[in-house]
Amino acid sequence: LFRPMVVPPVEHTTHRSGGYLNHWIRKEVVHRFLSNYYTSDKHEQKFSEPSQLVLNGLNALSHTEWSVNTKLLSVMNNMFISNTCSANLPAYDFSGFSFQKEYPQEGTKETQAMWCQEKEEAWGNWFKEEQKRARMLIRLKLAESLIEEDFFYMPQTLDFRGRSYTTCELLSCQGSDFDKALIQFAEPVTQTPQGLRWQAIHLANLFDRDKYDFDDRIKWVNDNWEMFLRIAQDPYENKEWISDKKKKNPSFQRLAVIFDITRTDGLTQVPVQIDGKCNGTQHWSAIMGDEVNASLTNVSPNSKPKDLYAYVADKTTEYCEINEDSIDWCKEFLGHWDDGIERSVTKRPTMCDAYGLTFYGIQKYVKSEGHLDWVSKERVGGAVVELARGIQYALSETLDMPNQGKDFLRECAEIVGRRNKHITFTTPSGFKVVHSYNIQKNRRSLTSLFNHKELTFYTYTNEVDVRRAVLGIPPNFIHSLDAAHMFLTISRMIENGLHQLCFIHDSYGCPAPYVSMMREYLREEFCKIHTENQLEKFKKEVQADVNVLLPDVPKRGDLNVESVLKSDYFFS
Repeated sequence: LFRPMVVPPVEHTTHRSGGYLNHWIRKEVVHRFLSNYYTSDKHEQKFSEPSQLVLNGLNALSHTEWSVNTKLLSVMNNMFISNTCSANLPAYDFSGFSFQKEYPQEGTKETQAMWCQEKEEAWGNWFKEEQKRARMLIRLKLAESLIEEDFFYMPQTLDFRGRSYTTCELLSCQGSDFDKALIQFAEPVTQTPQGLRWQAIHLANLFDRDKYDFDDRIKWVNDNWEMFLRIAQDPYENKEWISDKKKKNPSFQRLAVIFDITRTDGLTQVPVQIDGKCNGTQHWSAIMGDEVNASLTNVSPNSKPKDLYAYVADKTTEYCEINEDSIDWCKEFLGHWDDGIERSVTKRPTMCDAYGLTFYGIQKYVKSEGHLDWVSKERVGGAVVELARGIQYALSETLDMPNQGKDFLRECAEIVGRRNKHITFTTPSGFKVVHSYNIQKNRRSLTSLFNHKELTFYTYTNEVDVRRAVLGIPPNFIHSLDAAHMFLTISRMIENGLHQLCFIHDSYGCPAPYVSMMREYLREEFCKIHTENQLEKFKKEVQADVNVLLPDVPKRGDLNVESVLKSDYFFS
C-alpha cells in the first residue's frame, strides 16, 4: 500500500500529519492523532502528542535522501534468478507443493494423524517460501524502478510511545538485510581516516566480531583485506561474505560495506551503524543506579566490551549445574552444551526482559528460535519448560534492580487504572505519552455478503483495561525513553549541520566520517536524560494529573551516570 516518495515528503506539524502529497493516503504522525487538513486550527488531542523537537527530528529522517545501490542490486538479482537460495535468498523457481506421500488408508489413527501433520507442515513451508519469493520480486522491481529517479525519500511516523517507523518496509533502513543493503545515502561524502576506522569496525561487527575491542576489530579487517578485495572484484566466486544464519542474516549488508570500503574514489555512501548493547537494560541500569548492570551493558567504561547475554547464559549454566542431580533435563542440557549454555540461547529473552518479559515469552523464544531442535517432538515440551525455568532463574539473579523498577511501574498502572484513568507522562524530548488501553468489546454479525459468514466487529468502551495497562507500562516506558534518546541525539546532529540520518530505535547510523561526532552526542544526551531520576519525574507528573497517591520510588544504587561519557563501548 505504501511506497517510497520521489519528491520530498510534506512536513509534519503540531496540528497536521505530513508525508505523502495526498492527505487521504497519509498515516497520522502519531497513532490516533487528530490532524486538521483544512484549516490552521489545532484539534484538541486525546492521545499521544509530539513536541516540536520530535517533529524536527522526524522530518529530518523523512527528508534523508536515499538511492539504490546498483552494484549490489545486480548481485542480488543475479543470485536470485540463478536460484542459488544462498545468503537467505528465497527460491526463484520453486517447484511448489510437492508432498508425494499417499494417505495411509489402512493405517492406524496415529499413522493417519502423522500423515495429516506432515502434509500440513509441507504446505505451510511451501506457502512461506512462496510469500518470500513474491516479496523479493516486488522488492527488486521497486529498486529497479527507483534507479532512474536518482534519489528517493522514506516518510516516517510515530507510535504512541514516540518511536519512529517508516511507512514502507521495502527499501527501508528498518527492513530486512536485503532492504538495508540495497539502499545507501544518495549524496556521497569524502571519506576520512577516522571514517575508514569506523567503517572497518562496522564491517567487523557484521562478521560477528563485535565482542572484540575496537583495535582488534580493525586488525581483523586489515588481516583479511586481501579477501575483501577479492570479494569486491568477484562476489560470485569468493563467497566468504555469505552467512548461513536463518534469522537476521547479514550477508548482503556485509557485501554493501565491502563494496563501499574498497572504493578507490575516496568517497563513501553506506551508513555506518552503531548499536546500544542491550539498550533496554542500559536505560534500566541508569534509572536504578545499578552499577552491576551498568558495567554488563557498557554504560560504565570497560577496557573491553562486556556482554550481558553471555553473563545470563553462564547463570543459566549455573542453574543446570545446581539441579543436575534432581532434574534430568538439566543433565541433558549440560551434555548437549558441553561448554555451557550458549549465548545465543539467552540473547532474545535477556534483550526482551527489560520490557517486562513473561515466563511464556521465554518459552516462546526458546522454541521459535530452534535452540531445542535437537530434542524429539514427543519430548520437546518438557525441555522448553525446563530450559525456560533456567533462563528465568538467571534473569532474576541478574536483573534484580530493574525488576524493582518494573514492579513500581506496574503498581502505578494498577492504581491509576482502577480509577478508570490513563497514565499520561512526558518524555525528556517533550513527547507526551498517553498510555491508553480500553476494554475491547466484540460484536458478531452474520452477513450475506460473504455467503453468510460470521464477521466480528471490535469497538472500544470507555472503561480502562487494567490488565493490559499493567502489562504494557514497563515496555512502553522504556521504549518512550529510548525514543527520546534517539530524537535528542538527532536534534544535536541537525544543529550541527548533519542531515544524512539512518536511525533505527537503538541503532544509530550516519556517514562514516561523522560517527565520532554522533557517538559524542548520544553519550551526552543519555547522561542528561538520566541525571534526573526518571521514575521520580514519572511519579510526580502522574500524581498531579490523576490526583492520586502513588507508592514510593525504589531506592537507587550508587551508579554515577556521568561515567557513560567515558564509555567507548556504550554504543559500538
